[in-house]
Amino acid sequence: MASAIRNLYLDRSPASAKNYARACELMPGGTSRQASFWAPYPLTIKRGEGAYFWDVDGHRYLDLINNYTAMVHGHAYPPIVEAARIQIGDGTGWAA
Repeated sequence: MASAIRNLYLDRSPASAKNYARACELMPGGTSRQASFWAPYPLTIKRGEGAYFWDVDGHRYLDLINNYTAMVHGHAYPPIVEAARIQIGDGTGWAA
């Protein structure tokens, strides 16, 4: 059973596998966040909205972890996105 689940994961996530292989060339272990590493490689997440996120292979997932409960508002919560847009519009770095 475990090998069937692993094979399904491998079949469904070729873009994540490719991204992980590239990441391994650039940083130790191929990830900057060991807590989110799942063997044989982590999914590469493309975007999130509300309680869902999508991987680079186009699959939608219900995010039950929510950045380990730090994102109780969900992904791309419109008031937060708008507040960030306003701040970014004012500039992103000053040496003053």
